[in-house]
Amino acid sequence: MSRNTIPLLVMILSLVSTALLASTRAAQSQTVPTEQATVEVAAEMEAAPTDCAPAPEPFPISEHYGPVLGTWPVWGTIVYTSGERTGVLAIANERPDTDTLPGWWPQKVLWLVKTNYEGEVQLHGYNVADDSPMYFSLNANAPITAVTLNPKIPGAFAAGSEQFANFPSYVWVSKAGCYLIEAQWDGGLWRQTIAVGLVE
Repeated sequence: MSRNTIPLLVMILSLVSTALLASTRAAQSQTVPTEQATVEVAAEMEAAPTDCAPAPEPFPISEHYGPVLGTWPVWGTIVYTSGERTGVLAIANERPDTDTLPGWWPQKVLWLVKTNYEGEVQLHGYNVADDSPMYFSLNANAPITAVTLNPKIPGAFAAGSEQFANFPSYVWVSKAGCYLIEAQWDGGLWRQTIAVGLVE
């Protein structure tokens, strides 16, 4: 090997190393979840908006549960009723001290699926203004943006109401706003746009 070849090899190795490092950094940056990285999380929970759409009307489904929204085979207790406000997911103005989605705002929602339904139901939701996701956490599991409910594997039952499989959950949002929740199953779906936020 001549002396002239050694500097050339060093330069080639240096260029290859730089290219590999840049490629590795690019790959690593693509593995960072963009969902959480790009979502603006409110410092304070603002009032639930009043202009989301015609407010869905909650209705009774059983003496064992409060009013619900939805239609066969899945319903959710995503309601707050006070005066003229109905169908609002009311969020408390106290942020929980938790490592689960730090800074996000949770609220309990009970999902009900008819036990005679053969199949699964998928739920997801998002803020209609900026597409920021709604997260669902079932049975203290890690929050995810789309959840599957299988009536054959319920999270709970209510005594005397065995016709419904119960799925206690937390719903997490990053801010107040109008959120679309969609339930989808084999052969059908429903969508509800609800107001989410602080209710005085």
